[in-house]
Amino acid sequence: MLRNAMLAACVCSIQSQAQWTTVPIVLPEDNWPDLQHNLGSGIMTGPGVGFWNESVYLSPSSGSYYGLYYTESEWVAAQLVASAGGEIGGGCCSAEIWEAYPPETVFYRHFGGGPPGSLYSITRQDGASLYHGYSLTGSPSAIEPLDDTTCILAILTPGGVLITRNTPSDVVVLDTIGPLGSNVKEITFNGSDHGALLFDTGQGRREVRITQNGGADWSTSLTDSIHFFRDAIWLDDQTLWVAGDDGWVIRTIDGGDNWESIPIATTEDLLTMAGYSPDSVWVGGRAGAIYATGNAGVDWEDRSVEDSLVVDLQAFDGLVYAETLSWSSLLGYFHPRLHKYSGSWTSLPDGSDVARLETWWAYGQDGIILRLNGAERVLSVEIMDASGRMINAPMAGQAISFGHLRSGMYLVKLQSNQRTSVAKVIWPGQ
Repeated sequence: MLRNAMLAACVCSIQSQAQWTTVPIVLPEDNWPDLQHNLGSGIMTGPGVGFWNESVYLSPSSGSYYGLYYTESEWVAAQLVASAGGEIGGGCCSAEIWEAYPPETVFYRHFGGGPPGSLYSITRQDGASLYHGYSLTGSPSAIEPLDDTTCILAILTPGGVLITRNTPSDVVVLDTIGPLGSNVKEITFNGSDHGALLFDTGQGRREVRITQNGGADWSTSLTDSIHFFRDAIWLDDQTLWVAGDDGWVIRTIDGGDNWESIPIATTEDLLTMAGYSPDSVWVGGRAGAIYATGNAGVDWEDRSVEDSLVVDLQAFDGLVYAETLSWSSLLGYFHPRLHKYSGSWTSLPDGSDVARLETWWAYGQDGIILRLNGAERVLSVEIMDASGRMINAPMAGQAISFGHLRSGMYLVKLQSNQRTSVAKVIWPGQ
């Protein structure tokens, strides 16, 4: 059952100058005319590390070609690691990068010249590529890698949706869910046992289903007949975020027993999510909409990139990548672009900026609690109100008491032996 989010009335969206830069994708052996090819899809698996697919349409008689490329230098340099005429390509077809297991593995499908949606993985190891192929029992609709060679798949069949665990040598059917016409939009796991899927019954109802035993059994955690689910992400073993159409965001912090609606200042369809921690999440979608929160949706910062479709976000320590699609009337197809975010989280009254969006604090019963690294030592904590006036607040251990403060916005500046960070805290008062 949905319950109102704590502090929902305090939600706000801060418009600030976006700090996105476009990352040029320069691929070797790229001699095809623009009207014949496009950069089909890509995924970054770490800071500067990623895979990208080039699809080339040759002619009606010659068909299509694809090449998969890998970089460790944010596309300053790249190398071909698979192609239609390479080790496993088969000289046949087009390809789609599907999902990654960071930092060195990507799962992808190719179409034509083999079973529909044939599935492969590539792992980069010691400068070489390890290739694996996977047997499929139907048409896959969602995937979640568990490690370099193991993945959970949702397979569409006439009898319903099969949930399978696939390795290069084995396929295990874990469960069958839903009637004919149903579909799984997304699968996400935290570890090998705890997972969730976004299920469309095909009869006007969407569900979030949870498993505690690696996919062998799924229980319905949430049912909704209004919103369309698009993406989901676990950020610890109890915290699951879900995003969907019309700016719809929800989360559970108790493994799916209860859900809370998270207000956000957009009505755009939200298609993709990424996160650093249970309270630090980025969401993206249509019209270039990208929003970030560092305190579980109490406030959001508008990080929109351009008037395009944001199809994927990847968040790493201090770094966020966004893949977008923009329609090119000249080329006649959607042109993908890769953007990198580096900039401030909040501009402060003194003109300084936080170096990155961080989640080093959380709300407590009487204020906030600092989330510090194991070897981190607090040197000083300063608190200012909205006017810039310094505020005294008792601190015991890692807990800072706000119980004596009136409701409002406060800036908390942490100086430790590892960082200088500033957070904007919306305090509802007591």
